[in-house]
Amino acid sequence: MNSVQILLLVNTVAAGLYFLLNRHRPQRLLALFFLILPGLGFAFYFIPVFWFSITQHHNLYDESNVRLNLVQEDFAHDPDVAEEINEVSFHEAATVSSSQEKRSLLMGILRHDLMQSPDLLQSALDDDDTETAHYAASASLEINRRLKNAVQALEAQHYAEPNNLEVLRSLLDGVARLLDFSLLTERETYFYRNKQQDLYHQLELLGPDFVTETDRISWSEALLAIQRPHEALAKAIAANTHSHSEATWLQRLKILYLLRDRDAFEVALDEFLRTRLVVSENGLNLIRFWKERSL
Repeated sequence: MNSVQILLLVNTVAAGLYFLLNRHRPQRLLALFFLILPGLGFAFYFIPVFWFSITQHHNLYDESNVRLNLVQEDFAHDPDVAEEINEVSFHEAATVSSSQEKRSLLMGILRHDLMQSPDLLQSALDDDDTETAHYAASASLEINRRLKNAVQALEAQHYAEPNNLEVLRSLLDGVARLLDFSLLTERETYFYRNKQQDLYHQLELLGPDFVTETDRISWSEALLAIQRPHEALAKAIAANTHSHSEATWLQRLKILYLLRDRDAFEVALDEFLRTRLVVSENGLNLIRFWKERSL
């Protein structure tokens, strides 16, 4: 017998004894209550058990099964990706490693694939060990050189075949990778952002249908970066008109916020809310931030 059954049995016996001792007194009614209560408890407990024994369906009191289901449900909604792939970031590994181990770890990663995530190199660049930071700086310069060379090679192909959509797409991707790597000077960033918006213009000339929602948002960002906010707003509105998605609405609201155009911002926000689109947590936080700044 488990603890629940023992508790109910003891309660029933005690209530029965109390009833016998007070059967000629008014207090016996109190004993009836404690007799009925465990009776209901037994019924609620044993009816599902009895049903399970007949049908062999899921046992409600199988604690291990219930725990397993809870674990599976939690994992399905929020899996621990780092644990599942057994991955440790360079930054985490570096905090518990000696200088020699950090250098070996970084060099091993860079030998495997030099074109690693910028986050890895940034962690290494910020490391207290000067030699580790030197390795990371050298690797960053090499990656930057390779990305620039790739863009130049694709530019040569594009100039040879200006109407080749595949080459133009590859060139746009190459420029985007170079900008994302963020190891450019301010002047270089302006140059490549200007090149990026020019490439999007050429893509549109090849056919408006070739310009995707992501292209329109990136085009708008490129125009913002080269200090042409009103043209950036026009592209954001065009993207928003072409595709009513959270990303296009947020891009439009962002530029209106940067332009400090309160009336247009409120109108656009009202239109956005009327679309009844499901807004992500990040989107809600951005909107709250923009509204709290009072434009």
